[in-house]
Amino acid sequence: MPRGLYYTFDCTPKRGDLIQFRPDILHWNLALERGYVSSRTQGLLKEVAAISGDHVCWNDTHILINGKDVGLVLSEDSEGRPLTHPQGCLTVSSNETLPLATDTSLSYDGRYFGFIASEMITSCLSPLLTESL
Repeated sequence: MPRGLYYTFDCTPKRGDLIQFRPDILHWNLALERGYVSSRTQGLLKEVAAISGDHVCWNDTHILINGKDVGLVLSEDSEGRPLTHPQGCLTVSSNETLPLATDTSLSYDGRYFGFIASEMITSCLSPLLTESL
């Protein structure tokens, strides 16, 4: 996600929307402890990759949505610390989404903590002014 200025608004997220959210407390605390986010961070910003009815599968190395490989799943982070992730296949329920950074496999996102409940989403975002990293 490029650094920049984003407009935030309430929405019912659709596939491809940018959202701000906090994962469950266990995964949020892990992100804080490992320095993936700072204590000033209000939430993660990711794209909605899967919505209600989509079929998501994790294996040891990849995540697939509706049979399409959408990215790598790593076993450890850039500092060699272990990363866990769901295993097997699940269908997204009506009150869930799968947040994913679709432009990189080096992101801490739904490939590691799975689906998030709709209540965890604080807003949708639209870029106003961004810079390339």
